[in-house]
This record gives sequence, structure tokens and C-alpha cells, in this order.
Amino acid sequence: MNRIDFHIHTVETASDSSGFNFDIEVLKDYVEGAHLAAIAITNHNGFYRDNYDQVSKALDIAVFPGAEINVTKLSGFGHVIIVADPADIDDFASGMATLAGECPGSSDHMSWERVVELFPKIMAHHTPLQKEQETRLGHTFSYTKHNWLRRPGSSQCQKMAR
Repeated sequence: MNRIDFHIHTVETASDSSGFNFDIEVLKDYVEGAHLAAIAITNHNGFYRDNYDQVSKALDIAVFPGAEINVTKLSGFGHVIIVADPADIDDFASGMATLAGECPGSSDHMSWERVVELFPKIMAHHTPLQKEQETRLGHTFSYTKHNWLRRPGSSQCQKMAR
């Protein structure tokens, strides 16, 4: 079994508490100590290509580009983790630049439909497998192959489809 952490922050954003400090040596120690086979860099509503390249070069494991996106629900917003194939990094970076411009603040959020519009190539590779009504959250999420969801109020990332 491989251990993968799909929720790594490396850049302080408006959504992080002040005083966030990224240290590549701390990340290396974490990766080694946890025996991770891969990570995804998932900063809030942004993708920082220089930082991604720095981390990718510094680690001897797979590093995936990703983001933790504020997605609208009926009462506020929740977080969705998206992870891209490194081969699609240019398309991902372009979509993230638009997303970051539309959601610059810690409370800014967008609809899931808008997220899909911003990442057509990435989303085209995935087939919807299941839909589940989250009445408690007042929002319907489409869980798709290789998408990872961090449910609002939860510290767990769960793979929602096999």
C-alpha cells in the first residue's frame, strides 16, 4: 500500500493563519518520516508554479499540482481538493490563474459548475460515477474518478470513487 498526502500547503494565502512559514526541509522530513510515495500541493485558491517546481525538484517522490478551492454551497462555502496530472500542468496553471483572480479573498467562492468550466481538459478525463445528495450541507456534489473531496468541517480527504 502506498501512502499519499493530497493536502499539502506550501504558500501562505488569505485563507491561512498569519505567520504561516513554508520550509522545504520540514516538508522533506515529513515525507521521509511518513514514508510517503506522493504528495499534492493544494494551496487555497491558487497555484504557484515556481513553488511547485521547487518542491518537485527537492523531493524524490511524485508531486502533483493541485488546489484547495472554495466552492459554493447553499450556506456559504466548502472546500474541494482538485489534483491535476503533471502532464496537464499548463492547462491547470491557466485555470488556476483565472480562479485566483475571481476568488482573491479567504471568503470568496465559486460554483462547482464554474470550476468545471475553468478546467475543461482535466475534467474531460473523468467520468461521473456517482451523485449523492448532501442534504445536511444543502449541496449536491458530483464525485468523479480521481477527484478528492475534503468535506466542510472535516480534516479528512477521502477518495469518493474507485
